[in-house]
Amino acid sequence: MSDPDSARFLRGDVVVIHQTVVDPAEDNVDDVDAWWTTVDLPWQLELPGYMRARRYSSKPRSEYNDSRTYMALYEVTTLEAALAPRKTPIPGTQDHLPSVTRMEHWALSVLCSQPWTADVYKPQLGNCMAMLVFDYSSLNSKYTEEELLEHITKSEAVQVVSSHVVLSFRLLRNPRATTEADDRIDYENVQEPQKLHEPQYVTLVEFAVPDGLESPIIMHTVQELTNRIGLLGGVLFAFQTFRLICSMDADICPGTGEAVVASIETA
Repeated sequence: MSDPDSARFLRGDVVVIHQTVVDPAEDNVDDVDAWWTTVDLPWQLELPGYMRARRYSSKPRSEYNDSRTYMALYEVTTLEAALAPRKTPIPGTQDHLPSVTRMEHWALSVLCSQPWTADVYKPQLGNCMAMLVFDYSSLNSKYTEEELLEHITKSEAVQVVSSHVVLSFRLLRNPRATTEADDRIDYENVQEPQKLHEPQYVTLVEFAVPDGLESPIIMHTVQELTNRIGLLGGVLFAFQTFRLICSMDADICPGTGEAVVASIETA
């Protein structure tokens, strides 16, 4: 298990991602923001195995379209905890339709978690996250899937975090891309939308950059990573960048053994 006392390490073997598009034409953005931070995140962190949550937002889609993608990352101890049935629905979800009906949920196994080295000073919390998703194809590749993953784990991860603005690199596998595992949670009986395709792999690169999502180094890092993975058999790439909204930790209460929200940081 990773060191639970350091922000440099994941607090679990699974990352759960909740992601949705919030459109000001259909949603009250301020209300959705407040509900997600003050109700949804603390509710999730009371679940067994849920140890840390971080919320992010993308930039508006265009000059003429102010809708944006919101994402929450939850660090969870095990896949069993991430997929466990929920006994009660999350309150307030009916008040925040249709953004909740568009929400997607992934429970991803951690294959690699590479933080920056302890002898280099960097902030404990990044202000941006890049998410790169991809599949593997043996067509036109002389590398096996195992060789691709080994290269990413042993070479790419170290190379990426060597940048002075990168705090961590994570490689995640999506079990549901090849199994029938169901990580859907109960948002007051709101049905999760059917997805046409789920990526096999997700990489998360955490940045600390003064100019935020406008930083060209984010695009350069992701593009170089995409090119190198593509040479080894990676296909169907897609990526998004997000700015940090807040980070929230859960700790175990010594008296009751129950998880409690211990701290929250905002960007």
